Amino acid sequence: MTELKAKVVAITGGGSGVGLHTARHFASLGWQVSICGRNRKVVEGEASRLEQDFGIRSFGCCADVSSQEEIIDYAKKSTGILGPIDTLICNAAILGPIGRLADIDILEIEQTFKTNVIGVYNSVKGFWEQLSNSQSPRVITISGGGTGGPNPVRKALAYVPSKAAIAAFTEIISDELRALNGSIVSVALGGAIPTNFLHNVISSGIDIAGKQLFDDAMLQQSGKIGDSLNDFYSLLDFLMTESGVNFNGKMLSARWNKVSDLEVCVNDAMDVNLYQLRRIDGHLYMNR
Repeated sequence: MTELKAKVVAITGGGSGVGLHTARHFASLGWQVSICGRNRKVVEGEASRLEQDFGIRSFGCCADVSSQEEIIDYAKKSTGILGPIDTLICNAAILGPIGRLADIDILEIEQTFKTNVIGVYNSVKGFWEQLSNSQSPRVITISGGGTGGPNPVRKALAYVPSKAAIAAFTEIISDELRALNGSIVSVALGGAIPTNFLHNVISSGIDIAGKQLFDDAMLQQSGKIGDSLNDFYSLLDFLMTESGVNFNGKMLSARWNKVSDLEVCVNDAMDVNLYQLRRIDGHLYMNR
């Protein structure tokens, strides 16, 4: 595989959790890293730590992805510090309300879609000019919540549909990335690490969240549900290469889609229907 020369990445929601872990991964590879989040002190502090720990240039900006104006400002400031990006990772998301539809405030659902869906639209559009000027741009959108898999988080009535919407957006906009000699791919993490993402589940309680989701949240918060994103990192690294362009518009899982299998698909001229959101092969729905 021929490695791309892309060396500047912007990560939304990069001040904590998976976004920060991903930022540290790219920094460890020598990439310049731009992160945004809603807490100025946190993102600026983490950007400084990235520079100190890895000897790279980094930029941290306070920005809410649901605000078009804030993301446009973030993109402008980012390019002013680090230059134009080559890769955008749309990671920022919220879990949203937990429980039954009859008991949920529709405004909470609306806010979840503003962050998880409109936030991706804002981010891609905000950085579009920079991506258009890249030799081979990459966009990664983070799916999850059982999208394409056998176990959706059934009590997360806003989160799961919002992630399905992101997978569809990824497919629809892929033609525009192809015209730029680039790609956009929806990636499921395939694993979990200790974060506060499921805190809303715990605060809702077991009666509202349900035993399975509540237990998962407790395990995740205690660090017993998973401690590695290595498969996710390997998949990201592959998608940054020339071979990775072949998966433009597709939906992949770091758990199920190993890089070795994807390389075989490329070499064997894979079926264009494989890895789409509307899958008919059944492969993704099998537990391994």
